[in-house]
Amino acid sequence: MRRSPLPWSKRILLALLAGILTIVASQGQWLWRQDEAAYDAMVGGWEYRPDPSVLLVAIDEGSLQRIGQWPWPRSVHARLLDRLTDAGAERVALDLMLSEPDRRDSRQDEALAAAIRRNGRVVLPVLAAPAAGDRMAEEML
Repeated sequence: MRRSPLPWSKRILLALLAGILTIVASQGQWLWRQDEAAYDAMVGGWEYRPDPSVLLVAIDEGSLQRIGQWPWPRSVHARLLDRLTDAGAERVALDLMLSEPDRRDSRQDEALAAAIRRNGRVVLPVLAAPAAGDRMAEEML
């Protein structure tokens, strides 16, 4: 058995210092750029086949020309949800930031809320909003 060149007391002290440095670096977000770069490099190489049962409905130029300038009335989204519900969609991720009520027509909000209730399987985004101090809180839209 080979002996370590450092006595136990120095190894414990070194481990404590490494732990403290790790905590300080994490809390101070010293390495966030490196973390983001490593994450991008890792997921950039992922190759997978899309699930054929997933349908993406996107807002594109053609839709903007047909329906009109953004933002669209919420009744447009409500009609889409109803069509997806009628088609038997198992889940719907409605990736729209609806952080404020419709100031011109509250019936638009009511129509969308009713369509979400009728579907029963709609997932909405969560917005990170500033909270007290330096903390962030989740705000459900």
